Amino acid sequence: MSERVTGLLAEAMNLPDQDREELAYALLDSLERSPPNIDAMTEEEFRAELDRRAEELRQYPERAIPWEEVEKMR
Repeated sequence: MSERVTGLLAEAMNLPDQDREELAYALLDSLERSPPNIDAMTEEEFRAELDRRAEELRQYPERAIPWEEVEKMR
């Protein structure tokens, strides 16, 4: 880990839990992640992905994006 990253991490660790959680999710969301190839998924994999997304929404409802905003991203 670079000196800069070590310093940022030390600073972030002083944040309240909620702020650290938000920061962690923002960092993860900023990384390029390819969406799952739905067409190549088996039915079991597709159901597992839907279950994963539903559970994520239950745990973090504040991260949901209103449909109007999703439409603007297209």
